[in-house]
Amino acid sequence: MKNIKITIYLIAITFLFSCSSNQSTSKDSEVNTKLNYQYRKSRTENFKTLTKNELVELRKKIEEGLHTKISASKTIFIDFNQKASNCIDAAFTLDENKDLIDRHLDKILRYSKENNVESYFVYTSDSHNRTIYKSSNYYILDSGIFYNEIFTKHENCVAFLILKPNGDFYEYYGEDYFSEVIKIINQ
Repeated sequence: MKNIKITIYLIAITFLFSCSSNQSTSKDSEVNTKLNYQYRKSRTENFKTLTKNELVELRKKIEEGLHTKISASKTIFIDFNQKASNCIDAAFTLDENKDLIDRHLDKILRYSKENNVESYFVYTSDSHNRTIYKSSNYYILDSGIFYNEIFTKHENCVAFLILKPNGDFYEYYGEDYFSEVIKIINQ
């Protein structure tokens, strides 16, 4: 009889712990990880040509956020990662995301080198893949400048911008965007 009570007690404790761990992951389940209407609706793009003053101000903000000086003759590419309510990557395991991020970095860095583009990768401290970004030599932790002043829409976990020396500015919110990058840089 004593063994049955101990077994029931252990089952009850296991059940309680599994319920509490499910609750902690339920916050992540609030993230839309599907390529559905909600996700498609959240993707946005913005293309415009900045005035000379706007171009100077934006370049100044970017340099301040990156703590580096960038040649005015260079096209700038910024890959930005943040915690958001739409994030397909949040459905993958850490190992799967590491592989995806490594391939993504390889493609962008190779393409940037071939096209004389300065590429930077920025993430927020609460982004879904922060442990991967933190361990990478390529990713820079945002001080708040990119989140608060440059990438001001917070519906997608991934965004990018391209800023050309002539003031052409393109901003995109959404994942799997490599074809967009190629199209804009080659215009």
